[in-house]
Amino acid sequence: SIVAVEALPADLKVRSERQKLIEVIRSRNPDLLVNNAGFGLYGDVLSYPTEKQLDILSVNGEAVLELTIEAAKNMTQKGMEGTV
Repeated sequence: SIVAVEALPADLKVRSERQKLIEVIRSRNPDLLVNNAGFGLYGDVLSYPTEKQLDILSVNGEAVLELTIEAAKNMTQKGMEGTV
């Protein structure tokens, strides 16, 4: 079977970019969310600025949690079954 898929590029370390995705979730009511963004830094931890390391937390932690919760809330509020 054919499934429609839409990729939505966003800089997930930026809260306003995540908010745009949340608005898409609310308006389009997807029944599947794939959180597949993430990154890491390799090498000596002290060789990277703290800001870069906090970006990892924003993308790999905050964004995943926020988008998962918002998608689940939307599905629940709309009485939908779905998968995150």
